[in-house]
Amino acid sequence: MAAGSGELRWILTLIYLGLDLGYLAFGFASLRFGRVALFTVASLLVAVAALVLLADRERMIALLVVSNFGVGMWMSQYLTFTQEISKTAVSTAMGLLGGTGSLAGAILMYVVGAVTQRTHSFTGPFVAVAAMMLIAWIAGRVAVRSS
Repeated sequence: MAAGSGELRWILTLIYLGLDLGYLAFGFASLRFGRVALFTVASLLVAVAALVLLADRERMIALLVVSNFGVGMWMSQYLTFTQEISKTAVSTAMGLLGGTGSLAGAILMYVVGAVTQRTHSFTGPFVAVAAMMLIAWIAGRVAVRSS
């Protein structure tokens, strides 16, 4: 059953509230836990998006809130990483990382649209998000070990 505009407003509010709470949670948790542990937790929470396809509507909304919570944690951590790339050129590092991320996002919006239009399903994009989180987690672990 499709959501009406009033119901959709609350669903989207909950999902983005999860994002905001993820930002805050990372801030508080980073005072007590190491970044590797938080990076792992955030990656797992975002990967929960792949389970959305198996859930009924109420569980799907809850999974999307949890996944967006993980995105908030992940993005907060991403902002701290830019300082480690270059302590003297933080704004340059942030601009390059943000710019390439936005460009990738623009391209992926087109790809997600094409895939969902062709398959009539979000299965591929949700599984791809989970796979990208696994790749990012592995890359992060390799980077931590090599430093």
